[in-house]
Amino acid sequence: MSAAFTLVGLRVLLFPRDLTRFQLSIWLATAMAAGTTVLLGRQALAWREGRSTRAFVPRIHRASGAATLTALAITTILWLLRTHR
Repeated sequence: MSAAFTLVGLRVLLFPRDLTRFQLSIWLATAMAAGTTVLLGRQALAWREGRSTRAFVPRIHRASGAATLTALAITTILWLLRTHR
């Protein structure tokens, strides 16, 4: 997820004028999903190490990770298939 977050962040920072508002919103939503997944991963690790009593966090983390990777794949495909003007 850190790699996904970095990829999205670099994409948005390096070529902001190249993006339409729709594309920018998709990239930012994907960045937010990756950041949320990273934060959930920290909580899931705390549960695995016995520092937390919330057993539901790893399941949410796995589901969030799958959703984030799917969103990243769709966003990247949409970006690669865009038409150049």
